Amino acid sequence: MNIISDVPNDRPTPLLAQCQSGDTYIGRFTLKTGEVLAWHFKINFIKTTLFYCNFSWGSKTRSFDVFTVGSDYSCFWLVQTDGFYRSNNKTMWKKIHDWA
Repeated sequence: MNIISDVPNDRPTPLLAQCQSGDTYIGRFTLKTGEVLAWHFKINFIKTTLFYCNFSWGSKTRSFDVFTVGSDYSCFWLVQTDGFYRSNNKTMWKKIHDWA
């Protein structure tokens, strides 16, 4: 899984991301423009693997599942000022979520 920050560092603050699954805490991270939060995992035996993240950038917040078994196996997320984009190959991005 890769989460890429593409929001300005100083307007209003760097991106904050906190990610986990039901049994694995990835952590809480501050991502500057261009930085990547990356982790590896395997799908569990009963195929219920799910990872979710809470994001905040200044007064904006958003929480959602970044990976669920059976969904599109996109492993790249790009966080921009207008929302969250997903890709399988880092070249074709599709907007999935707006900031809340």
